[in-house]
This record gives sequence, C-alpha cells and structure tokens, in this order.
Amino acid sequence: QQSLDSKTAILPTEHKSAVGIAIAGVLILFAAAGYGVYSFLHRGSSAIPFRHLTITRVTNSGKATQAAISPDGKSILHVEDGDGRESLWIRDIFANSDIQIIAPAPVTYESLGFSPDGNSIYFRRESKGLSNLYRASVLGGMPKIIVRGIDSGIAISPGGQRIAYVRADHPGRGKWQLFSANPDGTDEKALL
Repeated sequence: QQSLDSKTAILPTEHKSAVGIAIAGVLILFAAAGYGVYSFLHRGSSAIPFRHLTITRVTNSGKATQAAISPDGKSILHVEDGDGRESLWIRDIFANSDIQIIAPAPVTYESLGFSPDGNSIYFRRESKGLSNLYRASVLGGMPKIIVRGIDSGIAISPGGQRIAYVRADHPGRGKWQLFSANPDGTDEKALL
C-alpha cells in the first residue's frame, strides 16, 4: 500500500506530457510577442511608407476640372474648363509640357481614362443631354464614338480586350443594364 505522499509526488506520464506541451506553447507565444515588439521598435527607415514623398503642382491654370493618370505614370489627361467650353489636354510630367488633344467646345467631359497600353484615351462627352463614349489617340486626332448612350465611366479588363459600362433607364424606366464590348465598341453584350 502506497502512502498519500508518494501518490502526490508521482504524476502519471500523460499528465506530464500535457504540462510539457502547455509550457512549450506559452514559451512560443512569449517568443513571438517578443519578436513582434522588437521588429516594431527596430524598423528601418526604408519600412516607412511615403517617407520621401514630394508633391508637385501639375497645372497652374486654375481651370482643370478632372484628371486621369497614364498606366506608366508619365502623363496626365485633364479637362480645362474655360467659360463653359471644355477642352482635353495631356501633360507630360517629365517634360513639364501640355498638349491640347481636343479643342474647346460647349460640351462636358466625364470619366477620363487611358487604355492599358497608354496609347489611347477614353472619355464620355455630354452634349445636349446625350452622353457617348469616345476613344482617341494620345497624340491627338479626331476622337471616335465607341458607344452611344452611356451613363457611366468604363472599366477596362486587365488585358485590355473588353470594356464594361452601364446604361440607365434601359431596357425600361428605372432600370440599369451592365454591358460589355470590345475596346472599339463592337460585340456589345448585356451582362446584367
């Protein structure tokens, strides 16, 4: 017969394993917390985002109303509003120069954007209550109507093979419909 003292002094093997696992778990938690605190307090200067950010004024006319940045970040497409006549301009950021793409007209430009390759621009032009989607070369020239009767900006697929847009009150009043088409406006399909 064992005495009470010997029973309390000897722990079963299963109980020893559970205690060992618990102690190891607590040690791992303390080590992880210590490493986290150390990493937070000893971050290098390169880990601070936007540390060397500079802000530069892009336009000085006071007439710029909307803008879009090219995929390569080298150009900015913007609208200039002069006495109710709007024009489209592209600014070459590094050359610090502006090029007028479309001359002033009594229209409103919306939803500016670049194609993924940066060679074309897209915009909506509203005139007399009608809104159409246009595409033009970044070098200028005559813009081409891509989609008629559009009521939103466009989304361009990552590879640039498709565009998506919305029409309001289509097919009936109070309803909206989502469409997809090729970048030149062909092969239009209702999605939703």
